[in-house]
Amino acid sequence: MQGRIIKALAGFYYVEADGQIYQTRARG
Repeated sequence: MQGRIIKALAGFYYVEADGQIYQTRARG
């Protein structure tokens, strides 16, 4: 899946891909 990170905050970041927004928790 390819997408672009549109916002990152407090250990979460949002990726826009295929017209949808995914909320993902950053690891590490």
